[in-house]
Amino acid sequence: MRRSGAKKEYVLGIDGGATKSVAALADMNGKIVVLKRGESINIHSIGEARTRKHLKELLSSFIRKYPVRGAVFGLAGLNTKKDETVYRNLIKKILPSRVRFAVYNDTKIALEATCGGAGARILIVSGTGSNVYGEYRGKQVRAGGWDFLLGDEGSAYEFGMKAIRAAIRSYDGRGRKTILENLVLKKAGVSTIPVLIDTIYAIWHKRPNELKYYIASFSSLVDTAFAKGDPLAAAIQKDAAEELFLGARAVIKKLHMGKTRVCVGYAGSNFKAPLLKSLLTRKIKKIAPRAYFVSTIKPVEGAVLLALKLLGAGR
Repeated sequence: MRRSGAKKEYVLGIDGGATKSVAALADMNGKIVVLKRGESINIHSIGEARTRKHLKELLSSFIRKYPVRGAVFGLAGLNTKKDETVYRNLIKKILPSRVRFAVYNDTKIALEATCGGAGARILIVSGTGSNVYGEYRGKQVRAGGWDFLLGDEGSAYEFGMKAIRAAIRSYDGRGRKTILENLVLKKAGVSTIPVLIDTIYAIWHKRPNELKYYIASFSSLVDTAFAKGDPLAAAIQKDAAEELFLGARAVIKKLHMGKTRVCVGYAGSNFKAPLLKSLLTRKIKKIAPRAYFVSTIKPVEGAVLLALKLLGAGR
C-alpha cells in the first residue's frame, strides 16, 4: 500500500455494533484494502470516555498511514439527536479536519450493504438488539431499537432472557419442564438455578455494562432446544417473529410500501434461527406481496458505499 503523501486517496467505513466494531479502509473504487476489528463504541453501554478511547484505537493507524478523505460511521448507540451530537463531537477530536464524515445508526449502513440499489427498502435487525428501519421516496422511518430496558423485542437479548426465565420457571415448577434448564446451567458453568441467579445479579452489581451482552449470549440455546423439539423454544421464536413483524408492518404502513416491490434485509445472529426467519418472511409477504428478502453479512461494506456517496464518488 502507498503511504501518506501519495496521490491515492481512501475512505473509511466503520460498523460500530453493540458488542464490537469493524473499520474498513477502501480505495475510491470501493475496494476494501484493510480491515481492522475493535471493541465496542456504544456510548450507552460503555460511556463516552471508553468510547473515545476505543474509537482512537480503531482509527489511529488508518489516519496516521493513509490519506483518508471521507468516513461514515454506523453506530448501534446512535438513537437520538443527542446521541448524534455526542458521537460527532467525539469523532471530531480524533479525525483530522480534512476528513469529511457522517454518522448514522448502524441499521443505515446494513441497509445500504443489503439493498443499496433498491428504491423501497427495509432492514430488520435481530442481533444483540433489534430494530426496523425503512427508506422510500426520500423518507425514512424507524420502529423499535430502544435498547434492552425499553425495547429490543425479538433480539438476542430477549431470546437469552426468555431462555433463562424458562429455565427458572422449569426449576420452580411454575412452568413447563424444558431442556433449557440444563442448557442454561451448562452455558453459565454452574450447577444449580440459585447459583445462576447469584451469578447474574453479581454481574448487574459489579459489571452492569456487561449484563446485556451476558444475557444475549444465552440466545443460541433457543436454537439448540428448538432443534431438539422443545416447545418453549419454538414459542420464543414465534413471539420474536410477531414482534419483528409488528415493527416491519409499522414501517411498511408509514412509508406506503404495501403494493411496492420492496427489498427486505435481514441482519443479526438471531436469523440463524430457521423458524424465526421463515415465520417472519411469511408474515411480511401477506402485507407486502412483492417483497423480496436478502440477508446482510458485512454491514461495514454499506458504510464504505455511503462514504463514497458522501464524497460524490458513490456508484
